[in-house]
Amino acid sequence: MTLQERFNPQQLIASACAEAGSDDFGEDGWQPGLDRVADGLVNEARLSPIGVEVAYLDIMRALKNRLDVIAWRKEHPEIAAKPITAPIFICGQPRTGTTILYDLLAQDPDLRAPLTWEVDAPCPVPQPETYHNDPRIAATQASLELSEQIIPGSWHFTRWVLSSARSVSASRPVSSPA
Repeated sequence: MTLQERFNPQQLIASACAEAGSDDFGEDGWQPGLDRVADGLVNEARLSPIGVEVAYLDIMRALKNRLDVIAWRKEHPEIAAKPITAPIFICGQPRTGTTILYDLLAQDPDLRAPLTWEVDAPCPVPQPETYHNDPRIAATQASLELSEQIIPGSWHFTRWVLSSARSVSASRPVSSPA
């Protein structure tokens, strides 16, 4: 399979729909971003064979997550009426302390920071009774451990940012616009 075939936006969308069992991505506007990412991966990124698979899986995860979130919101329209009071956004360039700030704020019991496994697979919404044994925790942990096998030495990175599936997730690398 060529890179053009692997990262064909329409094929990516069709595959995500088939895997998620849904074809409702919600409002339009996200497609140009997917087109740009796919074009960049094909024409600029110079990916290794492993890089091709990692990028493909990242895009598929993001597309399926979007489908799942849209489906969940349609099943639970009441969530739109719940207020979000005083959200905190942390933005900054790499190496400027944003991850440490995020980790520090996540220690506050009055705040709620998403865990790595929740970012990787947000739907269905985590439930208190399975919050420590949800099967998505093991899947995310396996993904993190695979990263160490694929990129030896990456544990230095994952130890700080993504040390486990149960860690807060300040910046899960994603190469998808969805």
